[in-house]
Amino acid sequence: RPLVERAGGTGAAAVSPAAEKVEAEMTDSVENSIEIDASPEMCYQVAAKLDDYPKWVGSLESVEVLDAGSDGLAKQAKFAVGAFGQTLDYTLEYTHAVPERLAWKAVAGSVKALVGSYTFEALDGGKRTRVTYKLALDPGFSIPSMIKKASTKLIVSTALSDLRKYTERPATKELVRPLVERAGGTGAAAVSPA
Repeated sequence: RPLVERAGGTGAAAVSPAAEKVEAEMTDSVENSIEIDASPEMCYQVAAKLDDYPKWVGSLESVEVLDAGSDGLAKQAKFAVGAFGQTLDYTLEYTHAVPERLAWKAVAGSVKALVGSYTFEALDGGKRTRVTYKLALDPGFSIPSMIKKASTKLIVSTALSDLRKYTERPATKELVRPLVERAGGTGAAAVSPA
């Protein structure tokens, strides 16, 4: 059952009971926001296009989309990421509410728990976007809570900064514009498979 469901086909997200359970699991989460000079649709497409992550996610060692829907959006992907002084490998399961929210949770791998989300809020009539990144991470090995919290904050702030830099590049906007146009503002997914 999807964690986020569409309400009436309008693209508006309705939070299912399963999504509320995932949010409850994020009690030890870190949250931060950044403003990006691009539409929510553009920001969503960049964040959802996992195959492009090696171009802008510095700590990423590898990503492989394991399963995608007919709409091209990843349902599951396997990652290897440098964090906490070692490589963490995990498989994430994704839920989509295009272009409002992209959420994920670990379903396999070396981490004990990983739950996160990007939310995309239109600003200035949709010309800019406030992107909020929420992340809860338990790497599955002993680490002082203060260091874990500081490391998670660094992961979140770096990811937001890198997302903004990559999204605001003219070359990225040109690359993603056809995907956004294909979506046609209907909330239909437009991420093409790699």
